[in-house]
Amino acid sequence: MPCGLVPFNPPPLTREQIGAALWPDASRQQLGNALHTALRELRHALGDPGWIVYANGRYAVNPARPRDCDVDTFTTALTAARQARPAAAALPGLQRAVTVYGGDFLADMAAGDWAQARRDELSRAFESALHCRTRSLRSRPGGLWRRSSWCRSRSATVT
Repeated sequence: MPCGLVPFNPPPLTREQIGAALWPDASRQQLGNALHTALRELRHALGDPGWIVYANGRYAVNPARPRDCDVDTFTTALTAARQARPAAAALPGLQRAVTVYGGDFLADMAAGDWAQARRDELSRAFESALHCRTRSLRSRPGGLWRRSSWCRSRSATVT
């Protein structure tokens, strides 16, 4: 599944939640038409309508489908680094996060305020991971990642 089309694993959303995020000024009828068209185009672009499921009044990315997404990999790596004990064990997670970060989230798309907020959050987390990884590497071999609690707390801001 192309990550750019569904960049992270959002929770199941109602029609109204999707409409408020994507078409905040649309009437109910316009929302219905826009959502129907967008879902048809998304399913077509993904090559299989089974990627998007509808259950209990909510739309979701099918959680049973395997996918690889840089945002998911990035946040998973940060979580692993944050939870690593001892602190020296955080370096692989930090390196993975720094390596997989591909630049600004949805940089080439006009996706609205929600995307800018996520873009800023991910950018701050990347800068923190880069800083902590650099500190960790510089502190070798005498004391790997001496200020580990600060670095883990800085990388903890992304979920």
